[in-house]
Amino acid sequence: MNFDLFILKGLSEKVAFKSGIGYRNKGKKTTTQYINNQGNVLGDLEGKSSSQYINVPLLLHITTGTNKVFFMHFGPYLAYLLKAQQSTNGASKAYDYLNTNEVYTDLSKKIDVGLTVGLGFNIKLSDKMKFIIMAQNELGLINTSRVSVYGGGAVRYNSSALMFGLSRSLFKPN
Repeated sequence: MNFDLFILKGLSEKVAFKSGIGYRNKGKKTTTQYINNQGNVLGDLEGKSSSQYINVPLLLHITTGTNKVFFMHFGPYLAYLLKAQQSTNGASKAYDYLNTNEVYTDLSKKIDVGLTVGLGFNIKLSDKMKFIIMAQNELGLINTSRVSVYGGGAVRYNSSALMFGLSRSLFKPN
């Protein structure tokens, strides 16, 4: 789940600076099948990992159309890690049952930096309220792992989301 509070500052009729603060829960789900060196299946393991961030984007927001219905935004973001954790569940012939829940915040860097791009449209509900539908992608640019990654790799987040929200104008609409 994501949550954002944004402020837009108009630069021209259709271009604005957009920034704010948000909460991001980035993660993944995996299923792994354990196979021994003879090719026998020993069991299945399901894992979930999540990293919770406070996110501050610095975006250029562009509207199109005569009623400013469609929009796009892009720019960098800076994120601060609150917590990183992983849970594992499964059973195998080698182990009766695996059930772990580990916090690994200390193994991750506290800062993530990346790029955000989003496309969406507004549905006017009243003079001050709009319903928003938006697709957004955040691409992490730095390695967020404090420990060595196998093969010289890196841990970078790339998250995509379909978002629904409400926008309320605090000032007189244009």
